[in-house]
Order: sequence, then structure tokens, then C-alpha cells
Amino acid sequence: VVDDGSTDGTGDALRAYGERIRYIRRENAGAAAAFDGGLEAASGDFVVVLDADDVFEPERIEALSELATARPDLDIVTTDAAWESEGRVVGRFNGAANPFEVENQRAAILERCFIVAPAVRRSSVLRVGGQDTELQVSADWDCWIRMILGGSKAGSVDEPLLRYRLREGS
Repeated sequence: VVDDGSTDGTGDALRAYGERIRYIRRENAGAAAAFDGGLEAASGDFVVVLDADDVFEPERIEALSELATARPDLDIVTTDAAWESEGRVVGRFNGAANPFEVENQRAAILERCFIVAPAVRRSSVLRVGGQDTELQVSADWDCWIRMILGGSKAGSVDEPLLRYRLREGS
């Protein structure tokens, strides 16, 4: 867990997990720097981000793992996401207006981000240099673009196993 300078008591909440997790607290440097720091510290084949405004459904990690195992050719695995506002589902990330691209990912990723909160193969992200800490917004999308243009493939479980909580400014 990389804590990018939060003030919400994250460290206290994680203390109960003891040695089962690694907790890295750092001064606030932004999402890309936190991602890159976590990527460097991680030891697994895949890493996944859970941002403060998102919620994973209990079966999301299992679904991501099953997809990665079934499709070893994938470097990016994700699920669909439900848009949530004030506790109500108001849409889906990969709905009709933004379907998950299967066939022509290289062209599609330059037009729209069809990947939400993926688990990414650590070695593939390191190969493209991680996320660009100079970018204030969309550093993740920039990274997924570089991965796909570099030959990575993405796959998705067509089930909303992530809740993206919409709030003012998101």
C-alpha cells in the first residue's frame, strides 16, 4: 500500500494487517509517483491500483487473476466499472458509448480510454518506464497508451466489479 501523504488515518487503519501487507508512506507527490513507487516495491507479476474514490467488489481481484491466468498473452487485465453517484449506480464505464475494445486496441486507445483501473503486468509497465510523473492528469492512460503501442494486449471481464464513485471534480 502506497500512501501518498494522506491525512485520513490510512496508516492506523492498516496496522491491524501487520506483516501481511507492506505499507509505504511518502510525502504527497501525486498519483503517478505513488504508482511508480508501488511498482518498484512490488514483487508480484501484476499490480493494481485502488484509488480512494473507488471500491472493488469482493470478487474483483479473483476475476482479474482468473483472466490473467487464462490469457497469459495479456499485460493489462480489467473489469467493467459501475459509475456511482450519491450511492446510486448511474451508468457503466464500458457502456454503449465506450465499449471495451477487443479488435483494434492500438487505434482505439488513442481515441478513448476503454481501460479502467486495470491490473498490469509489472515487467511490461517497467519496460515503458512506468507512469509519467510530469503529467498532472491522465498519467495512467498515457501509460496504457505506451504499453499498447509497445505491443501489450488488454482483456476485460464484462462485469462491473469496480465502483467508480463520481464526485465533484472527478
